[in-house]
Amino acid sequence: MSQNILRTQSKTGPVEVILGWDRPLQELFCTVLPLSDEDEGDYDVFLLQSGLDSTEDLTALLATVGMEVPALLMQTVALDMANNAGNVMRRFDLNGALEQETVF
Repeated sequence: MSQNILRTQSKTGPVEVILGWDRPLQELFCTVLPLSDEDEGDYDVFLLQSGLDSTEDLTALLATVGMEVPALLMQTVALDMANNAGNVMRRFDLNGALEQETVF
């Protein structure tokens, strides 16, 4: 599974967006977790969707909650899908630049 993580702002406050490719299931997924100082490590899921077939589906899903992610992050997810990537986690900054990549 690939995980591409972005901490950003939504209409409701700070969130962590996790997009990626699930290699065993052969599908894209999206998770959006609200973040706050009070809930350190105890998150309610704001948005959770799996079974997506394209990055266009991801973009449309995020648009339903008024969110956009940087183009580089979405391109990375598309490459993960095309290359059947797994066992990688990446963190992106607010501008969409890759901050960290961990392969395990």
